[in-house]
Amino acid sequence: MSRSLLLSAALVLAALISIGAAQVSGTGQEPSGARESIAEGPEEPLRFVTYELHVDPAGEPLAAWQVRFEDSTGAAKLVGVEGGNDPSFRDAPFYDPKALQGGAVVLAAFDTEGAGPRTEILVARVHLVITGTQDPELNLTAEVVASPDGPIQGATARLAR
Repeated sequence: MSRSLLLSAALVLAALISIGAAQVSGTGQEPSGARESIAEGPEEPLRFVTYELHVDPAGEPLAAWQVRFEDSTGAAKLVGVEGGNDPSFRDAPFYDPKALQGGAVVLAAFDTEGAGPRTEILVARVHLVITGTQDPELNLTAEVVASPDGPIQGATARLAR
């Protein structure tokens, strides 16, 4: 390759790099259609919030729980889940990671040791990212709360901030 051809190629490459850097930094003009996936107008603020999930087994030994957690407004997305404080439910509950992309997720955990707590306990912490300034409408449904002998009547689940 001749020296002049090599020099020309280097100059063209340098020009392309400087044009790309200008577009990335916002000083150059972007190609048509580059912002189609970005909403027009000011972006809504994002907030990260943690809620605590408590289960009250109504005096029975807690062996398993399953709740459905959802936001009816669509403003909140579940971005993380961690376990509770009690040794029986210290590990993070089970859930479908793909469900985190939707508006609802089912969380569940069980204890095979046998003698679970009999009073209300913290079983999980859920981490949310909330779009906008309004608080989401979070709904929590206790689908299953059970002792080693079966479902517990009168058991409840609640969220606390």
